[in-house]
Amino acid sequence: MFAEVTNRSRAIDVLSGFLKGITADSEINESELCELEKWLKNHSDLAEVYPFSDLYEIINRSCKRKFLEESVKEELIEFCSTFNAENGPVEKLTSEMRILHGFLHGIISDGVITEEEIISLKKWMDIHDGNKNRWPYREIYGLIETVMEDGKISEIEHESMMKFFRNFVEIRNVSYLKDDTLYINKFMNSNAPVLKTVDDIIRKDIKIVFKNRVFIFTGQMRSGKRGHMEKILLGLGGKSRNIVNKKTDYIVVGSLSNRCWTYSTYGRKIEKAMELNNLGADIKFIDEEDFLKEVMKES
Repeated sequence: MFAEVTNRSRAIDVLSGFLKGITADSEINESELCELEKWLKNHSDLAEVYPFSDLYEIINRSCKRKFLEESVKEELIEFCSTFNAENGPVEKLTSEMRILHGFLHGIISDGVITEEEIISLKKWMDIHDGNKNRWPYREIYGLIETVMEDGKISEIEHESMMKFFRNFVEIRNVSYLKDDTLYINKFMNSNAPVLKTVDDIIRKDIKIVFKNRVFIFTGQMRSGKRGHMEKILLGLGGKSRNIVNKKTDYIVVGSLSNRCWTYSTYGRKIEKAMELNNLGADIKFIDEEDFLKEVMKES
């Protein structure tokens, strides 16, 4: 029950941000409505849940007409605000982070980022600045500052923003059962949409050293329980810890997303590690699959 409520609340926050994103340049085009329709499909499991069903019907009708009236847009945004005000408690910073994810998705939904959209995004972030010292606020501010130096978005700047913003586009978590030599357990089923892998974080170009290195496991592992992973690590001379600090060498990110994570991304451990890296630490992020491949080489 808690997971269902969390999933609905999270979906509403993301939708609120998405609507802000697609209207940031004061226009809503057909490409943006198509992306809104994809959002509906990603949350089809909520279509019959009241009051989400009413919201679903409003959006579906607009998508079929390929037109979103200003009054309908305002109605949707008001619905989002009212829903979460009445169905808390949701921590304010958590809600704002989810809205930011939707905002970024909305901005890039038509494949174009405009100066007007960037200005709108910055205004919103300046007002909702409780997360300003956390990832990805600082990274986004850095991108915005670069653009606003000359007031124009160059081709390189546009590409950089598109690449980073895409990391916050939800994809349908189509679960399928699969057995292979790499994973101990089968894939787990989940209907909650998840974020794409944050490819700016995961390192693919490093050799993983186990002996005397400190590892932290975060997220849901599809290869088995965390205790099993830690046992393997200890056998290779590595150390497993639960708290991120400057002595941490690696963070292993699980392949399965947990819908109850606070920011619907990889969680507080990665956030802390990124803060330490900004202060000079060298904590490397690796995914579960690469970790296991290196384990198999060592075995």
